Amino acid sequence: MQMYTGSPLPVTITTNPSQLGVEVTYVGRNGTDYQASSTPPTQIGTYFVTVVVNDNNYRGSSTGPFIITTNMVNLNYMPILPFH
Repeated sequence: MQMYTGSPLPVTITTNPSQLGVEVTYVGRNGTDYQASSTPPTQIGTYFVTVVVNDNNYRGSSTGPFIITTNMVNLNYMPILPFH
């Protein structure tokens, strides 16, 4: 999960061994309108991410949800008292 910034928000990917080539695809889900794309999304919503290793010596893939959410704000307020 990442907080909305208005900028593209890519997933963080780690491979073992490190620095293997990967292809990443994002697609909207659960009402989020986002066609399959390698471009990281910018809008608040739920996405499905697929990562595929692109290397001649290694194979692998992973899929999972990716959520961009609004900033959480805590509000403190005082009760409004009647004015006399």
